[in-house]
Amino acid sequence: MKNNQIIIPVPDFYSVGDKEHFFQWLYSLRGYKNVVGAGRELCITFRRSKLSQKDGSELVAIFSRYRLEKKVLRGLLGPASRWSRGLHWFGEVFK
Repeated sequence: MKNNQIIIPVPDFYSVGDKEHFFQWLYSLRGYKNVVGAGRELCITFRRSKLSQKDGSELVAIFSRYRLEKKVLRGLLGPASRWSRGLHWFGEVFK
């Protein structure tokens, strides 16, 4: 796996619209490049190995909404010092 990729389980979708919203949200990230499904996993590729603060925040929101493990985002979000320790998700990513 490359530094600009993450592999996640396919989230649980509750309707066709829910699935569409997930992918539209993912595609809306400026740093997004590609997603490929393989079985019950998604390999998501980004343009760079570090996301912008805006894309990082949106990706955390996506992961929160779809109850995905946030530790996988650690590399893409950059050093912990970039983010406030007071953010509700900080410990889920960086500890």
